[in-house]
Amino acid sequence: MVVIFPDEAAKEQASVLSVFVILEEEGIECGALMDGTAGGYRVERWVEIQLPAPEEIPSLSSVGSGPRLFYAYAEDSNQVLVLRGCTRAEAGADGETQIKIALQWVN
Repeated sequence: MVVIFPDEAAKEQASVLSVFVILEEEGIECGALMDGTAGGYRVERWVEIQLPAPEEIPSLSSVGSGPRLFYAYAEDSNQVLVLRGCTRAEAGADGETQIKIALQWVN
């Protein structure tokens, strides 16, 4: 998994990155995760990383097969949400070999 920051300022401001692998179920989609309206979703794996971190996140490399939502957010040193991103991908043996999550500034 690769997390892509929008610019160098974002990399500098973010101090903690949280990444979630969420089972895709009815009513759960990236838009709802991004705007904070998703509820009742099941997290398969989760990791919190102190930044700066390596681009590859190895602890999330072995998730189950099937459709998954990969959601990430970053907080600054004051624990304020500054970035978030989400992507849907097929995980597992028949899925994508490298998942990319592009973070966006939180407005």
